[in-house]
Amino acid sequence: KSKHGYSLNDKVEGRLIVKKFNYKGETVQVNLFTTLDIADPTELVDLYKKRWSIEEDLKTMKQQLKLKQVQAVTKAAVEVEIFCKFLAFNITRGVILLAVENTDIDPRRISFALAFIIVRRGLSEYSNAKTAADKQEIIEFMYDRIRAARIPYRPGRSSPRQTYCRRPGRYPEASSRL
Repeated sequence: KSKHGYSLNDKVEGRLIVKKFNYKGETVQVNLFTTLDIADPTELVDLYKKRWSIEEDLKTMKQQLKLKQVQAVTKAAVEVEIFCKFLAFNITRGVILLAVENTDIDPRRISFALAFIIVRRGLSEYSNAKTAADKQEIIEFMYDRIRAARIPYRPGRSSPRQTYCRRPGRYPEASSRL
C-alpha cells in the first residue's frame, strides 16, 4: 500500500479523454485521465490548461524569485519574505498583462526574467520622476521593452524555454534609461 492507502491492484473508476487540436500550426493530442464528472471534454482540457499555467507560475516563482531559497529564520520573517516574493511575481505579471493589452501578443510568450528586471528598474525610476508626464513616459517605455522581450516560438517543445538570470547585470542593458 502507498502512503495514500492504495495498492497497485486497486481499481480507479474514471475515463480517458483524447482530444486533438491545432496549436501554433501543429496538431497536438492530449490524453487526460480523469475522475471528474465533467461532461464536456473541451471544458476538461481548458481546466487542464489553467492548471498547467499555475504549475508554470509556481516553477517561475521558484526559479526567478528564488522561492525555494528562503533566507529568513523566524516564522514571521519567512511569511513576510514569501509574501513579498508573491507580490513581486504578481506585480510583474500584472505589468506584463498591461503591456500586451490590445495587442496580439500572448503574455505567456514574454520572458518573465527580463520583464522582472525591466519592472524593477522602471519602478525605481518611476519613484524618482518629478512630473506626471515623466511618469507616463517611463511606463510607456517599460511596456515597449516588455513587449520586445518575447520568447521565440520553437516547435517541438512542450513549453516555451524560459530565460534564466544567472548573474545580476549579465543581461544587456534594456537601454540607458532602465
